[in-house]
Amino acid sequence: MITGTDALRAHGVSHPLTEQIHLLVPHYRRLAAEPGILTHRTSRLPQPVVIDGLPYATAARAALDLARRENEPDAVERLISLPLYWGLCDRGELAAELDAGNQRGSATVRAVLRSLNDQETFTHGQAIRVLRQTPLPVPQWNVSVCDRRGRRIGTADAWWDQIGLAWRYRTAAGPTDFSHLALAATGTVLFRCTPRQLLDEPEEMALELLRAYTQAARTPRPKVRAICQTSNAA
Repeated sequence: MITGTDALRAHGVSHPLTEQIHLLVPHYRRLAAEPGILTHRTSRLPQPVVIDGLPYATAARAALDLARRENEPDAVERLISLPLYWGLCDRGELAAELDAGNQRGSATVRAVLRSLNDQETFTHGQAIRVLRQTPLPVPQWNVSVCDRRGRRIGTADAWWDQIGLAWRYRTAAGPTDFSHLALAATGTVLFRCTPRQLLDEPEEMALELLRAYTQAARTPRPKVRAICQTSNAA
């Protein structure tokens, strides 16, 4: 069964390829060493996820198999955050997978997972799950919306530049959220929801997002431009 980077990529995660393909094999089998192949014998072979006819480990298992081979906490945190960021599992699934597996070499991973502040990462993952329920194209993530002179008007967690649609879900829509007024004044269509709505009402949020996209596509594009705030894997 394929795990590690190749499995993450098969699940849709953007991550650089490694030099070796990482395979899980049953503990009772011994395979001769092959160039470009890294084998890991395990007594707990997971139920495979079959993609294009090939058996892959789950995203949680694949990320943990990679993380166990790292010693630096920063690298471990980046790897175990990937399936969260892409909406493929939650923190509880990672913890359960870690607890069920071989504990050798897992001390750093366990410590990082225990201290991981995953709220924003998890919320982004929920947004990805909602987006996947729609036929919409992939947006830009984490952008500042500016006027033509480059003056910041507001922020968007997701932005469809061709039609000028902004989606905000990390900041709750409320009385302290004033940037939506500036965005609305430019003609930008803004869809706002809360992290709780993403978690509790994903199907309804998918429909609302689709309606907002349709509205933006039918109106003139606002005279704004977007600037990425941070680089990200999406």
